[in-house]
Amino acid sequence: MQTVRMIGCASIALVATFTLSSCGSSITGSPTAAEIDVRKLDTGGYSSDPAYMHFDPTPSLEITKQLAAMRLLNHVANGTEIDPSLTYNTASEITDPYDKFESEGLPTNFRDILKNNEMLYGVEAGKKQNESSDPQDGDKFVGLTIYQFPTPDAAQTANSALEAADFSIAGDQNEKVQLEKYPEALTHWRPGIRTIGSRLTVGSYVLRVFTRAPKANLPDLKAQLQRIFDVQVPMLEKLPALSKREILHLPHDPEGVHRIAFAPDYLLDGPSLSVDASLTGHGAINMTGPFGEKLIEEGHVDAVGTRVVDGTTLWRSSDNAGADAVVEKFRQQVKQPIAPPKGVPDSFCDEADMSKEIFTDHRYRCVVRYRQYVARVSGPQIADAQQRAAAQYAILANSW
Repeated sequence: MQTVRMIGCASIALVATFTLSSCGSSITGSPTAAEIDVRKLDTGGYSSDPAYMHFDPTPSLEITKQLAAMRLLNHVANGTEIDPSLTYNTASEITDPYDKFESEGLPTNFRDILKNNEMLYGVEAGKKQNESSDPQDGDKFVGLTIYQFPTPDAAQTANSALEAADFSIAGDQNEKVQLEKYPEALTHWRPGIRTIGSRLTVGSYVLRVFTRAPKANLPDLKAQLQRIFDVQVPMLEKLPALSKREILHLPHDPEGVHRIAFAPDYLLDGPSLSVDASLTGHGAINMTGPFGEKLIEEGHVDAVGTRVVDGTTLWRSSDNAGADAVVEKFRQQVKQPIAPPKGVPDSFCDEADMSKEIFTDHRYRCVVRYRQYVARVSGPQIADAQQRAAAQYAILANSW
């Protein structure tokens, strides 16, 4: 059976498209009542202007496929919607037929099928019971792979071909399985193995499910598959498929949060689902664990912007009470507090535990809140983290 590679952490590679010189804030005039004068904050050499004031992205299909993947991820089921025990979520984008197969040693016909049927983009999402990417004794796992094709006919052709190619990998051992509730789904398993795979077309989408149950019990595996389809299929039915033209003209920052998340320069990096994303709260849960899901739910978070390489994440709550809850959740996590940025209301900072960190040297973190926005920024030095936090606060205050 075809294996599924799940992305547990984002790639820390970023290609800079433009380099723009830094300059001071262009905001003039006096602060309004109850607002601090952000011009007096110590932002170091960082700008307090939102990135969108200096950068107007030029669309290309390569870039906007990332936006299409984000849009799709916003309509992918969270793990706990499928099973309350699936509290760890991972996700990655698919923008090319070669994205997910070349490194896995699978037959080239998988990617050829995608290419020949003009696969446009997709996402891959994993739902786990723990942080480990490796199977655990008696655990459950759900892997969802969703592709969009130009037409329903292309999706149907690709779906049948992918299932035939997958089945043939161990054709002498695999057995076809019929799902009573979804008879059109193409399903097979290998008797004695506690996994099962199934493919289903939903309009122009191909939905592939790979799931693992505690035991190699076919009725349980079928029930698990049908539960996954019950949750995921209606989400896809509500999401109109996109043409190439529509993909090209997708909004660069659909939730309006990535462009006001702090970056150390004026580059409006991305978009990239893995490292520079603009997602709904629901979509963001698909890239987080139990703490992140509770933060989003209890904080009434409706949008999240990420700049992973820069160490910035921005949450937008639907109301002030939600933003209060987000701040409190982070405050409860502080174990090694450090001084907050001077003059930034209600901000706080801490030193992170770096014992398991291999992707960044940003050990100092600060949380700032402005109205319904809460941001966490980080830096390698205390003063740098404080200046980044002050700049992030100013950016939020200067945004409209």
